[in-house]
Amino acid sequence: MGNRSNISRKLQSSFDRLYEKKALLTRARPLPKVALQKIQDALSVEWTYNSNSIEGNTLTLKETQMVLQVEITIKGKSLSEHIEAKNYELALNHIYA
Repeated sequence: MGNRSNISRKLQSSFDRLYEKKALLTRARPLPKVALQKIQDALSVEWTYNSNSIEGNTLTLKETQMVLQVEITIKGKSLSEHIEAKNYELALNHIYA
């Protein structure tokens, strides 16, 4: 029972931090276009990394960011892994448009 209580406290703490951040974001609205673009770019990298890693892509989060934002190839990684990342980014761009 103590372990369950500890997990509940940790979850509540995480939720409390999220609600605080949401309130801060709400107070800052409307957000400048630059801020919105930074959020979109960060989410694109995160979503691309998470989705592709589930499918077995071995690019790390940082490598995914480099492939998408700096447009470089990563030594030791297959061309197909790079293409998967770029294609996922293209799909997200269609959603954003």
